[in-house]
Amino acid sequence: MDWFDEYELRALDQGDRRRGNLGWYHREAYRYRETDPDYALTLIAKGRAEAMRLHEPWWILFYDHLQVHALLHFKMDYTQVLDLAVQNTLQLRKSQFADFPRRGIVQLDLVSAYLGIDPIGYAEPIRQALDYLDQETPKQGDDRYLVLGACRQFAIELGQFDEAERLNLQALDLAADDPDPDRARHFSVFSYSSLCEIYWNKKDLEKLQSAVEVGETTARRVGHHNEIASLLMWRALLARQQGDQESGELLLRRATACLKGLGMPPDSSFYDAQCAYHELANDLEPALATRETELTNLRDRGRLARECECLLQRAWLLQRLGRATAEDFEQVRRAARRLRQPTGPLDRLERLRRGDPPGPATPPL
Repeated sequence: MDWFDEYELRALDQGDRRRGNLGWYHREAYRYRETDPDYALTLIAKGRAEAMRLHEPWWILFYDHLQVHALLHFKMDYTQVLDLAVQNTLQLRKSQFADFPRRGIVQLDLVSAYLGIDPIGYAEPIRQALDYLDQETPKQGDDRYLVLGACRQFAIELGQFDEAERLNLQALDLAADDPDPDRARHFSVFSYSSLCEIYWNKKDLEKLQSAVEVGETTARRVGHHNEIASLLMWRALLARQQGDQESGELLLRRATACLKGLGMPPDSSFYDAQCAYHELANDLEPALATRETELTNLRDRGRLARECECLLQRAWLLQRLGRATAEDFEQVRRAARRLRQPTGPLDRLERLRRGDPPGPATPPL
């Protein structure tokens, strides 16, 4: 039982309904994370306002953390999130938060912000922070899953797919021994979804097939629609890879239909899988349309590295179609120059201009 559950039960036992209901806003907001993340943020703001009225500093910081978490993971909007995450981290220095039980996750929000903005540019502070959190986080519970998730995402961003696989399998081992089966299933969905991206990059189609099958079953049981869409997209890609055009087209339609009505955008691996699906058949126009859709979801969201990557992949498709213009290349340059280490993307752009594939992102030395 987490601290806020204990707090609510104690307050209700004492007849204090207002304090006993402080966690309601958090639980209700989570229900809307996929369908209406803006409403989820409204509920989080209401929870914070109620905590302010009741003069509950721990609950105020908890809802400040939830605001950052929702922007990071529900909205995927990083435009203001870094300043908010820093402010929350600074709050932890105050004596009244010395024993705050979610200290690690408040700090992890800051790491996640750097990961989503420019993971290669901020690689060293990210690595140091994750090493620290790995040492300080309990070996079981929500926080351990979240730290493992951030570590695996960092490994993927650096192209370290063996390490990312190891971290995912560690998370699944944790889930297998978890006394809370609902929590285990919830976090396992993200592990299986991540494994699909890893196994595709490692060209291990047999393991990819297994991860897709178990992951989709688990996602449907939990009800994570965004992950269901991603797993269906990976299934479509596998079907096309195996020459089953009819199944691939059906699964592609099911994957895209699953996203309709959701306010939460899919993550980058969904678009990568969808583009790979089209490119396997050399269908470059729908691949380009996929990148255009992704770019629409990325613009003005503060996700600098991913926006640069999307623009680079878009320019490569346009180059292959014979339609790339100087402005298309200039957009990549402008995006690259917003990064802390622009050399890698700029070098890849030059390869592209010569007619060569841009290749993967260059990890830091």
